[in-house]
Amino acid sequence: MTGRLTVGADGRVTGPAAITYNTPFPCINGSWGSGAMTGVIMHTMVGTQAGTISWFNNPQAQASAQFGVGFDGAIHQFGPIGQGWIAWHAGAANATWYGIEHEDGGDPSRPLTDAQLTASAQLTEMLTGFAGIPLQVTNSPATGGLGTHSMGGASWGGHACPGDVRAAQRGEVIRRAQGIRGGGGSAPQPPAKPRLEEAVMQIGPGETAGMSWNGDAYSSVGFLADPQGTDVVALRVAVHRVSGGYDVTEVELTNAAPKAVVRVANPSDGCSIARKDRVAISIVPNFAPR
Repeated sequence: MTGRLTVGADGRVTGPAAITYNTPFPCINGSWGSGAMTGVIMHTMVGTQAGTISWFNNPQAQASAQFGVGFDGAIHQFGPIGQGWIAWHAGAANATWYGIEHEDGGDPSRPLTDAQLTASAQLTEMLTGFAGIPLQVTNSPATGGLGTHSMGGASWGGHACPGDVRAAQRGEVIRRAQGIRGGGGSAPQPPAKPRLEEAVMQIGPGETAGMSWNGDAYSSVGFLADPQGTDVVALRVAVHRVSGGYDVTEVELTNAAPKAVVRVANPSDGCSIARKDRVAISIVPNFAPR
């Protein structure tokens, strides 16, 4: 399959490709940041797609990527795009680069298959358009484009990934990506940022929900409970200020009235919202400069 991929409001990529999404979504081996991205990194798995998915979901791995691409071109998405989720690559300095892992069956000298080249081109075209990154090959961490894990040297972990054979195929990936963009209209645009009260967390007893956002226009956050047989879910929501102190709000969610909105005054000073009681919620806003 070929054609343009798009990013939904939830950060999931959709379009004419075989795409699966990680469970849980996002992958546990990740964190939240500003969402400002520099480029795209080509990685090689030194293994299989299934094995890499399993490893990235192991807390001991302390590693992940935004995407994995199998020999057959199947795409696996580990975390959302445009939500501030950061994959954990080896070498913290490359945290602002989107990572695409490619299956190699344990042999990095094996060239990318035709299906992998097309899927990688679809992802690269989408990611560069979404983040305003040049659609080009780059061999420097200082220049945006499609780079390699190895180009970062020691500061990126001193890796040879993805190997000379696969690194040399980046020109073909860019050529196909340019063809996709040329035949598919305008570049994909980030979804419009909702007011925060429209971004409602669906939660249940013992579950955790999280989100990250940019900007300073938000003033509240909504919680939507799924009591699952419990008549009342009690919430004690604490807003932690960067400047110090907490704003605490008590709310209740029931089957009859499952939604509650917690106001956040002056969110542009930077804050986090957390609640740790019968329903565990952790929401970490990120008010990055615009």
